[in-house]
Amino acid sequence: MNVQHKYRLNKKHFILSAVIFSVIVLSGGYVYYEYEEENIRREKYSEIMAISKLKIDQLVQWKKERNSEALFFSGNYAFIQNTKTLIQTGLTNHLAHFFRTTLTPIQRTHFYENITTVRLFCI
Repeated sequence: MNVQHKYRLNKKHFILSAVIFSVIVLSGGYVYYEYEEENIRREKYSEIMAISKLKIDQLVQWKKERNSEALFFSGNYAFIQNTKTLIQTGLTNHLAHFFRTTLTPIQRTHFYENITTVRLFCI
């Protein structure tokens, strides 16, 4: 009987040890999971913030460039007059040279494939 009682006691200790070990491992796993989840969340938030700041900067730069071009074209008397002449008479060698020399630096600076001028009809 003593051997059987000792066997039961060892079996109980083994089961109790296994349960305690399992609880420790599961608790540790949970804590580690929560820690990693928070790290990943912070990392992804930082990445998204960096991308959004970059996009904001790109949009601000784009807006500045468009405003600059609008000011250039609307404030350049020679460009306005030559555009009016182009509309009235069509393209001449003089106008082609003027527009080429005026627009080519803008095209090269901003890496535009082409530049198109459009006449808007106002009613």
